[in-house]
This record gives sequence, structure tokens and C-alpha cells, in this order.
Amino acid sequence: VDPTSPTAVTILDSLLATDGDGNLLNGDALSSLLTYHVIPRRVAAAALSDGQMLETLAGTQLPVRIVDGAGFAGGAPVLTTDTPATNGLVHGIGQVLTGTFNVVEFASLAPTFTGLVAQLGEAELVDALQTGSLTVFAPNDAATGATNAFEDLSEERQADVLRYHVVDGATDVFEVNGSATLTSQDEEVIRLFVDSEGLVTVKAGVNVLASYTVS
Repeated sequence: VDPTSPTAVTILDSLLATDGDGNLLNGDALSSLLTYHVIPRRVAAAALSDGQMLETLAGTQLPVRIVDGAGFAGGAPVLTTDTPATNGLVHGIGQVLTGTFNVVEFASLAPTFTGLVAQLGEAELVDALQTGSLTVFAPNDAATGATNAFEDLSEERQADVLRYHVVDGATDVFEVNGSATLTSQDEEVIRLFVDSEGLVTVKAGVNVLASYTVS
């Protein structure tokens, strides 16, 4: 895991937060996250195949993808493989795996989405985004603050705007070949474009900065 990536730092900071007595405030969530990174058996890279599902120590399934020779675990790029330890093997990956959290839990743990989380509460959409298979184009605080996206909107209109950012079904935008067309929950068209260097944009030049797999 790359501990220096912004999302990794903010999520880990949230999970390591303590009360006045030094007790973890999110101990169960921290345990869930850490055990999701562990397969309770020795699995070498050569034994992995595209589409394989591995059962983690958390009891959930970790998807494996191999695309053009590049490996991905739970959506995270595999950077190093088969580093030996006394009790197993270590595979280095490029981001924290968040597959034990739903969309709302993930956004709540990453302080870069505080504005989005607040608006979900005001629009009464929290429950709707905690179940099912979804793709969410989540505006970070820089985006919501810079555009004043929700200022002076009615509750109903806020809900419409937020649903425009949500697509039913899980889509890994970084696996899109060239372009793709998705339909949002408010039945509007979302167009994705991928350039020759792998930069993903949505609609009129809005960059997709990262993609995270959640439960």
C-alpha cells in the first residue's frame, strides 16, 4: 500500500483517531480494512488469474484482474510481487483497499468529501447509497467549494444533482477503451473519454482523479 497517497493518508488518519483516553474511535472499521488486505493462505503471483476471487481474512471477496500483463487487486495496481516473509508472501499495491466500506462510509472516512457527505444528508440520500452496486462520480471539496454547486438549491433539486453523479452498476472507468456512455440515476447521459495517456474525463473536461472499489 502506498501510505503517502492523499486518500490513504486521510482514511488511515480517520481510522486511527482516538478519544481523550487514547481509545480508537473506529476500531472495528480499522480491523475490517486491515484484514481485507490479507489472504489467509500463501498465494504466489503465478497462481493468480484474471477474474479470480480471493477470500480475505475479513471474510469478503477480493477481485483479481490481469489486463495486458498488469495485475490489479481490488482495483489497486500491483506494484511488486512475491516478497518473502517468515509466514507468507507480500504483494505491494498502489492504494489502500476500501472494499469493506460502502460508498457513504468511504466518503465519510476521506475528509476530501466532507461537502458531498453533508449534501447527501441534507438530500436524504444516505440510505440509498449504502446498498446495491453503484458507480459514483464523487466531487471532492475543492470541486463543490469552487462551484458552489449546492448553494440556493431546493432539497429536491439537490437530490437531482446528486443522482446525476450516480450510475447503477459498478464501472471501472480506467478500464474504458476510448469512450463510454453511461446513464445516471436521474436518467441523464454521462459521457466518459479516455485519451492515449489514460487520462479519464467526464462530460466537458472534468478529470477523474482516482477510482476506488468499495463494497
